[in-house]
Amino acid sequence: MESTGVHWSPVDSTWTPWGMVKYWHTSILMPLTILESEKKFSEWQTFHQTAFNAIKCLVTSTECLTTFDYDDSEKKIFLTTDTSNRHIGAVLSFGKTWESACPVAYDSYQLNAAEKNYSTHELELLAIIKALKKWCISLLGTHFEIYTDHQTLEFFQS
Repeated sequence: MESTGVHWSPVDSTWTPWGMVKYWHTSILMPLTILESEKKFSEWQTFHQTAFNAIKCLVTSTECLTTFDYDDSEKKIFLTTDTSNRHIGAVLSFGKTWESACPVAYDSYQLNAAEKNYSTHELELLAIIKALKKWCISLLGTHFEIYTDHQTLEFFQS
């Protein structure tokens, strides 16, 4: 990390954004992961903010983010969602596989009081619906794949 932000140089040509984040884990993310693992959330300090700013710079950089090339038939569009009991999040990405795809956009949403009472499968569906609404302009008329980690959603089609 440099004083002006993050400088990253790929080790080889097969890097992925998530590999890039892992690469920086010890120097950038460690202060945030240690803070998160503590039972009592301590006061946010300068080194926490520095770590947060560095990872934000990294995942929104042009080395990480990409755009859609609708004419590239070898690559696909992926919508990946996840939920917790307080938040939902989504990543819109583009690549050959969802594991190697580069992100195009991120979204997160804090659940309101009523939504916090939803069951797990309702939260997972809510995450998908909110992401589809947010990125409908980019997704209309295209083939894309949705990934979620809740297995019961597989059976809604049958």
